[in-house]
This record gives sequence, C-alpha cells and structure tokens, in this order.
Amino acid sequence: MSSSLFLIGAGRATITPPMGTALAGFAGREHGADSVRDDLELRVFWVDAEGNQAGPLCIMCFDLIGVGKRLTAEVRADLAQHLGIKPEAVLLAASHTHCGPQALENMIDTGEIDADYMQSLRQWCLQAAKAAKM
Repeated sequence: MSSSLFLIGAGRATITPPMGTALAGFAGREHGADSVRDDLELRVFWVDAEGNQAGPLCIMCFDLIGVGKRLTAEVRADLAQHLGIKPEAVLLAASHTHCGPQALENMIDTGEIDADYMQSLRQWCLQAAKAAKM
C-alpha cells in the first residue's frame, strides 16, 4: 500500500457588501443593507496530493444565498487563468444566508444583483484562492 502526502491550504476573505447593497432572500424588501451584525465570509480550501496527476482541487464556501451560473463560470475562468487550475476542479457552495447580497441571476423578486459587488467578489475569490494555494 502506498501513501501520498496531501497538501491542504486555506484562505479567506470578508465579503460583506457596502451599506445600501440590495440583499437577497426576502420578497418585497424595499431597502438594501443598513447594518452589519456579523461579516459575511468566503472560505477557500486548496487540496493537492504528492504525485497527483489530475491536479489540485479548490473548494469555495460563500456566505451568500446561492452561487449562480455566471459567477461560477467567471470564478472558474479567473482561477484557471491566474492559478492554472482546471475549471472543473473549482467547486463553489453557499451557506444560503438570507442576509447577503443577491448572487443568483435566476431568482425573481429577491434582490437585484449589484455588478460592482460581483466584480469585487471575483477579486476576493482570486485573492483568497491565491492565499490557499501558497
């Protein structure tokens, strides 16, 4: 029986939106974020193994209501370009909080997607993944 050395790294980012950002999860909400009780976080885990031919795996866990197809495709492309990981090896998951910004393009009447926030989110994903890979 052979053994492999597993290499596991972790990274994180605070992903709390600016005050006023539209939030997801409540139909008919008429105002954006007006306070912060606890910051929203992104946790990233980078997993590889000695001699692994398939390449690394990156797991991203967001404090968001969900992660849409567009964000998934963009983050996978960003990490592939900047970190050399296969897009299909980047897994995204959400805690399903109703106190975070909208990130799902297919939800109706539950908050609008904020393009500036989503651009920032992509940068935070890349930074946290770089930290996890080190």
